[in-house]
Amino acid sequence: MYLCHDLPSMAVITQINGGDALSMLKEVENWNIQRAWQHSHFDADTKELCFNITLI
Repeated sequence: MYLCHDLPSMAVITQINGGDALSMLKEVENWNIQRAWQHSHFDADTKELCFNITLI
């Protein structure tokens, strides 16, 4: 927002395989992705680190 002087638009798609979706996006964008941020949390029940949001 600071750099572009505009509010970003964001859409969320749920119930998909995130790894496959990211691979497809990289293929379509021809590796033109400049930055990606991932939000993660630690699931205490399964004792695993889970990535639940990826912003590209």
